[in-house]
Amino acid sequence: MEKSTTSKARQTYTESESVSDGKAPITFYFLLLKDFSFLSFASLVDPLRMANDLACKKLYSWELVTIDNLPVTASNGISQRPTAQLEESYAHDYLWLISGNYVHQHYTKEIKYFLRKAQRSNTQIGAASTAAFLLAFAGIINHRQCTVHWESKNLFSEEFPNLNLTNNLYEVDDGILTCSGGLTCLDLMLKLIQQQQGVKLSEMVAEYFLYPADRPSSEQHQLSLIEQYKVHNPAVIKTLTFMLTHLQEPKKIWQLAKNVNIGIRHLERLFQKNFHLDIHTVYMHLRLEKANLLLRETNDSVSVVGEKCGFISPSYFAKCYKEYYKFTPKETRKRT
Repeated sequence: MEKSTTSKARQTYTESESVSDGKAPITFYFLLLKDFSFLSFASLVDPLRMANDLACKKLYSWELVTIDNLPVTASNGISQRPTAQLEESYAHDYLWLISGNYVHQHYTKEIKYFLRKAQRSNTQIGAASTAAFLLAFAGIINHRQCTVHWESKNLFSEEFPNLNLTNNLYEVDDGILTCSGGLTCLDLMLKLIQQQQGVKLSEMVAEYFLYPADRPSSEQHQLSLIEQYKVHNPAVIKTLTFMLTHLQEPKKIWQLAKNVNIGIRHLERLFQKNFHLDIHTVYMHLRLEKANLLLRETNDSVSVVGEKCGFISPSYFAKCYKEYYKFTPKETRKRT
């Protein structure tokens, strides 16, 4: 049944005129970095494959490259072989960087040179999720609008305070494309297909993937605190927000209670009711989760990470971290 449905879809599309009829295939080079997000990769490549399939013609072509021309492993453990040499890739229509955690380890003089060479050749350069850090490091983004995964948003803003970071699912600005990762890559590719091949084919690709055809780029890509923690009490939400903005210098409980203008005991009861944990533990978990992010996404020393999350004593930081994550901060850092 699927085969007949696809055949009918092909016929419907081929009866209409493609925007790129008679033109050479648009070429994409995907630079896969160690521990890259496989979901982001699939969300970028599969729409191109499906567009070709539904159109019964080669609208797009693509190659996979790695920084050392050797196979690279995704964060899920799946290994991917390159299909082209890295030095060939700068002369094509699009170059996409796909990374995951530990993105700072990938920024080298080699990749900086490569990115700038690609930009000089008028290649459109894209970055999925944390790969936006690499474009920022290399001076590729400049004053263009860009976006990044919500988990890394604050870190990105701290490192690049002068860049125009948005909350959008994706951004396309003067030859630079960024998306917040995961399925937002699919959103962006559907938009490109729409612009290059027409609305009909973009809708057909989306329909095949059982996905909205035109999700607005401005749609919120981070869950609200209500959605994240499944709480609705205004005092609890306001207290969580206050905690998250004071991780480096944790506030006392009386200060948290004063911030929402209720009694200490009442605030403690609200947290116990909503989290089944005392307020001290919730605050500690927030600080440790921020520490884990810093260990994965920055080059800060373990002691500096501890200080940024309100731990004056490195040994106490290590103790609390291991109790929560079952391994030490140094063991986390070694994974990078």
